[in-house]
Amino acid sequence: MMKQLFMILVFLLGMGVTQAQKQKMGRYHANGKVQEVGYCIVDGEEKVKIGRWEEFSESGNLISIINYNQKGRRDGIQQTFYETGELKTTETYKNGLTESNKKEYYKNGKEVYVVKEKLNKTIKNTNINEHFTLVEIPADRQSLQLFKNPLKIEDCYFSGLRFIAPIDGYVYWCFQAIKNNNLETFAIVSTDSNNDDTNERYFTTRMAFNRSKDPKNLSDWIIQKSNVRLKEGQEYVIYFKSKEIKKPEKELLVFELKMSPTYDEKLSEFFKDSFDKVSFDY
Repeated sequence: MMKQLFMILVFLLGMGVTQAQKQKMGRYHANGKVQEVGYCIVDGEEKVKIGRWEEFSESGNLISIINYNQKGRRDGIQQTFYETGELKTTETYKNGLTESNKKEYYKNGKEVYVVKEKLNKTIKNTNINEHFTLVEIPADRQSLQLFKNPLKIEDCYFSGLRFIAPIDGYVYWCFQAIKNNNLETFAIVSTDSNNDDTNERYFTTRMAFNRSKDPKNLSDWIIQKSNVRLKEGQEYVIYFKSKEIKKPEKELLVFELKMSPTYDEKLSEFFKDSFDKVSFDY
């Protein structure tokens, strides 16, 4: 009897210790607002996230929800949100491993892949000359008026430029990102109907930035190179999507576009003659 009471007491004490180890924790932005919050199992200095964790922007808006199991591995539906509250991405995990392909959404609720697939099919199978302006390679500093006659796909508007690759090689380009404009994302696609590159991620290399010297801080220069080798003689489109569902009235793109047979050139060196006294991130 005494032995049974002792075992019950140990069990109850053990439960108490387990409960004491579960603690609500969080981090804060420099402005004092919550950055992330959730529960951890604390064992000495080791902390394991469990359950639902929420992340917030500096302005206090919810930007992600991540769920963990009791072993601290991602488990269940994971979501991210735009600053304005719309769903941005969703993905399902099971014990730390992804169970479903990550889905991305535009602010209007349209799934990115669905829109991108329709856009790419349209680009490959229709006359796109009036929607995308042809430029020569190399394209030195020049400007282009976007969205004069945008291509509409699933209530989204697309515009941009097209070019024919003069060599087998990689695209190096830079463009002026004007603050508070309507440009949201950019991507590249082949116009060849036999080339199914809907899932090809041409631009994944980290972008570098030339910070604006404008006293009003109106714009920055963004430079990028493709991580996929383009084919000589093939036509490609670099397209932008508007943040707004409605057609923007004005959108001026200032850019340079070049190609190289190798992937080795540093972005800062490749465009060094294009800027005066610039200092790129790398």
